[in-house]
Amino acid sequence: MAMAKMTVFSHSDFDPFGNIYTNDVLDILKASQHRAKKRKSEVTVELLLTVMFKTNAWDSSSYLRKLVERSSSRHECTDLSFYNGLKAHEKLQRGPGYSRDALIALRKANGIRIEYGDSYIGMFHLLLSVLGTHLWHKDTKGNESYAKAVKSVAVNMKNGHKISSRTADCSSYGYIVKHCEDMTEQIRQGEVKPALAREDDIRRFVGVLCKRARSSIVLVNGCSFSKLSLVHGAVKRIIECGPPHLQDCKFISLNAISLEYHTRNLWGFEDGFNDVLDYLRRSERKVILFVEGVHCITSNRATAVSFRNAIASGQLQCICTTTPSEFHNEMASDCIFENYFQRVDIADVTVSETLTLLRHKRSFYEKSHGVRILDSTLVAAAHLAARYISSSKMPLSAMDLVDEAAASFAIKQAFKPKDIAILDERLRMLEVETETLKKDIDVDYTSRERLETVRKQKTDLENALTASREEYYQDGDIRRSMAESEFDSMFDTGCMETAKVAKKTLVKRVVRPDAVFQIISSMLGVSPDLLEF
Repeated sequence: MAMAKMTVFSHSDFDPFGNIYTNDVLDILKASQHRAKKRKSEVTVELLLTVMFKTNAWDSSSYLRKLVERSSSRHECTDLSFYNGLKAHEKLQRGPGYSRDALIALRKANGIRIEYGDSYIGMFHLLLSVLGTHLWHKDTKGNESYAKAVKSVAVNMKNGHKISSRTADCSSYGYIVKHCEDMTEQIRQGEVKPALAREDDIRRFVGVLCKRARSSIVLVNGCSFSKLSLVHGAVKRIIECGPPHLQDCKFISLNAISLEYHTRNLWGFEDGFNDVLDYLRRSERKVILFVEGVHCITSNRATAVSFRNAIASGQLQCICTTTPSEFHNEMASDCIFENYFQRVDIADVTVSETLTLLRHKRSFYEKSHGVRILDSTLVAAAHLAARYISSSKMPLSAMDLVDEAAASFAIKQAFKPKDIAILDERLRMLEVETETLKKDIDVDYTSRERLETVRKQKTDLENALTASREEYYQDGDIRRSMAESEFDSMFDTGCMETAKVAKKTLVKRVVRPDAVFQIISSMLGVSPDLLEF
């Protein structure tokens, strides 16, 4: 590296190339130096930021990616256009080492580190310093407001967290970003739409949260969909017209099952959960934590103690979900949890509620599979799932039926009908047998008789196959004409012109109740005629 560059911008209290960076920042600096050396150019501010988007720090669940995605949701610029803008403005300046602006950015990163009281320079400090340089604003112009949005989200995500080790970027931030979501912000932006909201359950839910004692809730039900839908509906009601002291609260969701899965050992799980608790304690607003799979926390002695202390001291108000068996094994025998948690049993989803959910998701399935689903199909799926499927709870079992029935059209398009496919396979077997017997006819006198028998079977099979194909095509024409007449009845004469394009695709792909009956019959091994509801 060029020493002249270092001596101009170095200070007695800070060495730009000192050993005060976290592991993630060191990886970014090394990758930037390698890329600059390969291209025979300086390490510029644009190169630093571009490398941040191309290293391992830019994966599907990283701190940096979550930061940019949340910033993009508040700005018209997307993370892809943000990255393309960086590549377009990346400069090729000749000379080894770091450019003037890159060294200024490193100095600013150290100043930001001192300002926030951290021990090491992490991606948070480097990102804020790079986005704050004059060169960045001058070159990107249109992205200046987006850079401000990124900095605002970064400050909110840090939330007073101290970077006190070289692994702080990948440990402390990682646990919070990967496994925690701001449910309040998601509902306000319309990302989460409650599909099922029972008035009685919501009123009791909000009433427990307003209590002075035992104000934490544990929702008990075997179906995860019912619990999540109730929580989303209650939080949405609180945000819109809830009690004033609850409207100021921030609802954060923690997936404890995912946190336990992604930690390598019990000590890592304990550290990750403690980091989440520290993050919530330092929050300026009151936080209500929603924990999905609380049995993962209570089954670990260390995390259970931290969890109990946070609840007992009043530092944390919690909403938990678990199954009846896990509640009986992990929480029912613990008197501390019994003193601070109010158990709320969630009733199973009824057939009528399932039918409402299916109608709510009907357009989603139609758009995903490119089919048209009749309302009679939804009615059949709801009743048949409630009567014949016991392996999963409603409404998930009915949703699976509708989804599988809609997906069956892809199989019908890719494959022949089952009866015709079986006849084709038998015909190929007879053709192979015919060719084999022709070779043995001169040596084995019995082959001639067998050959005649096989040829007769082959002729009969070809006739049956031809009849099956004609019946299949005729049945398809009848169904198509019925679907066209039913489709036309949905539109008046003024809308028929706009419906012509949709008719070409949807008319030929109509999901009818017999598709659901066929799936249930194959699962139970009985004839579809024996099924009824």
